[in-house]
Amino acid sequence: MMSAEKVLTRDRLCRALTGLTPQEFRDLLPVFAAALAQAATEKYLIDPSRSRKPGAGRKSFAATIEEKLFF
Repeated sequence: MMSAEKVLTRDRLCRALTGLTPQEFRDLLPVFAAALAQAATEKYLIDPSRSRKPGAGRKSFAATIEEKLFF
């Protein structure tokens, strides 16, 4: 399995898989993290019919923000 960490250490592979250089990918991380947090918050605030508490359910296989953006 290919990991985000492995890809980000190799410039050519990173460009082939993401279209970004490793530095551009790292620059995009804070923006992605903020957008992900905002989307999660809005989803829970808008849907009053939600029957489970936030955080319930299946956990993501991508543990870090870096992995989530990569995949």
